Amino acid sequence: MEVLNYFTGKFSASELKNHFDSLDENKLKSELEIFINQYLELSEE
Repeated sequence: MEVLNYFTGKFSASELKNHFDSLDENKLKSELEIFINQYLELSEE
């Protein structure tokens, strides 16, 4: 399964909101962890 990179400019804020709203609780938790980790990696650069 492909891991989305949320910080490429590919997604607008509303598209991201719709994406997260469409996920069930378990998938949402997993995707939010990926989102946070990508943000932290981006912050370090």
